[in-house]
Amino acid sequence: MISVEEFLEDNFSGIRLEGSLYGQAEIGIHFELAQDFYQLNDDGTLNKEMFKVVYSEVLAIFHALFSEEDKILLVAQVYKKEGGKHKRLKVFNRRLKNWKLKYRIEASTLPDLTEEGETIQRFSLTCKKQDLRYIQIIQAACHEDFHKLTPAFGREYRYPDVFFMNVSKKLIFFIYDDRGCEVVAADGGTLLPVYENFKKLVGEYDRERIKRVLLKSRFDH
Repeated sequence: MISVEEFLEDNFSGIRLEGSLYGQAEIGIHFELAQDFYQLNDDGTLNKEMFKVVYSEVLAIFHALFSEEDKILLVAQVYKKEGGKHKRLKVFNRRLKNWKLKYRIEASTLPDLTEEGETIQRFSLTCKKQDLRYIQIIQAACHEDFHKLTPAFGREYRYPDVFFMNVSKKLIFFIYDDRGCEVVAADGGTLLPVYENFKKLVGEYDRERIKRVLLKSRFDH
């Protein structure tokens, strides 16, 4: 069993596990979700059609990145103001198909504070895709800015971050909210077919640069 720290050190040395992974890593893709939709309708109500598109696009990317055989590290980070009390994160509650895995959840408080002076409690679980109700987890990640939507991770101070780490393929997938998601990898060859299949979700301004990086990395390896 590999720890989060070991996985990061072996494959992503120097990268902090936080939002904007794409800005830290040389090899990665940033996807813009539901590009032709807006979150609200003209009458101010929530645009449910937009969220259907978001779910569909994120799930398709997830399936392209994770197979049934891949070993996954599911990582969740909870943020608290310094001195605040942490509670067990709800991301794992009722979202494990194999309920026995809850006894294998690792929890730790990180030694460093965030730039905002927050403490971070990290929960991690080694599992496989079929062990998870991953659709619920993905949808909850997309609901960060919409507190009334379910499923949700809950909010006590600020919304937690959830990362899917593919230990087998050496990549990290992160959904930051309904607007987008990102994936970083140790080897660009792993992401090249994913880029080709989903490049319509990549900003036109960034497509050629990403393709060059992925091709270069593939040949370097």
